[in-house]
Amino acid sequence: MTGYSAWRELCGLSTPVRESDLAGIVGNGVLARKLLHLYENRGHFRAGSARGPLLACLIAKQFKTLRGGDRFWWQNEGVFSSAQRDALHTTSLSRIICDNTHIRLVPFDPFAHTLHPDDLLPCAHIGHMNLSAWREPKNENIFCHPVCGAVPRLSLGFSVLCESAVMYQCPTGYLLQGATQITCDPNTHQWTPQPPTCQDIDECSTHPSVCPPHLQCLNTPGGHTCTPVTSGFLNPWHINHINELLFVAYAEPAAPPLSASSIVPSVMSVLGGVALIVLFLTCYQRKAEKVECCQRRS
Repeated sequence: MTGYSAWRELCGLSTPVRESDLAGIVGNGVLARKLLHLYENRGHFRAGSARGPLLACLIAKQFKTLRGGDRFWWQNEGVFSSAQRDALHTTSLSRIICDNTHIRLVPFDPFAHTLHPDDLLPCAHIGHMNLSAWREPKNENIFCHPVCGAVPRLSLGFSVLCESAVMYQCPTGYLLQGATQITCDPNTHQWTPQPPTCQDIDECSTHPSVCPPHLQCLNTPGGHTCTPVTSGFLNPWHINHINELLFVAYAEPAAPPLSASSIVPSVMSVLGGVALIVLFLTCYQRKAEKVECCQRRS
């Protein structure tokens, strides 16, 4: 990892060479002596205060790099219109805290240390962001570009005009066919390329099916429904189920009906078994009574 001296050089700060140089930077001669004793290579130790010049420089470089690498940064051209950027510039973190929390007293600058509660302001004193810059005119004839004229709109979908570009998006359940963005050609005064269209997605044609096997999938604009099978229409699951029932019915013929000659012997066998059980219980009870009588006489 790059050492302390290299980072200071990157930020245009002085590089410590002697112990006195380091002591002047950290503001402590004892700490400087311990750091030099701990690290054999004087350029590889890592020191600094909680927020000294070096750390402040590195944080600023990091945030600047993050901003420059974000193509959707709100200040970049083509992301928002000039009026929208002005509206965003007037908002503050204090206003965001008021709009999204139950806090009602906030500092005017939330990044600054507030010493006393009296320095806090009610949310009513924090200005709101003006959203009128995002409002589209109700009259479509007004929604036009000064060079290319009327902006092509989607019969079903969303469009946003940003400077000389129009961005399109389809609602859920629809697929955008064509370019997601068209621009105004200042030479031909025409929008290029052709505006896209929104095509309905047929969820019922996907595999596996979006509906359970015992329900019928019906495609609807922007979605689908899973409904029971209506009369006169059978889906593959019902056809297979019926085929299985028919196969069982034909593969296992029903047993012939019982006749009177076969029922009578069965009934006689059951009655004979019941009679034997009753006789056995009667004999067992009489024997038990005789044993008890003999015991009493003795």
